[in-house]
Amino acid sequence: MTRFVGRYDPEKKKMVWDDGDEPPDAPAVGTPSISTAYSRPLESQALGCHAEQVSEFNEKAAKGIRYLPDGTCQIESRAARNEELKRRGFKDFDAGYGDFC
Repeated sequence: MTRFVGRYDPEKKKMVWDDGDEPPDAPAVGTPSISTAYSRPLESQALGCHAEQVSEFNEKAAKGIRYLPDGTCQIESRAARNEELKRRGFKDFDAGYGDFC
């Protein structure tokens, strides 16, 4: 079996292995997995509030944060997310470099 030394070739729309020997468990077609963790706007139920508290939370929310009628927190940017985490005293131990944790 080939060790993975390949890359995604956008013209061929598939993975290409540098040694030319494709492993038997290689994906047949498709695109590589792309993280959509920061597709905007990000919605978080964990950072949300109860539906009856939405107006109160929207008044105090950081710029770029909005609470939807069902209480879900809608986040427009990383900076807004960091500011809201600080404001509410939350910690994100999976945060990346430059994020509040």
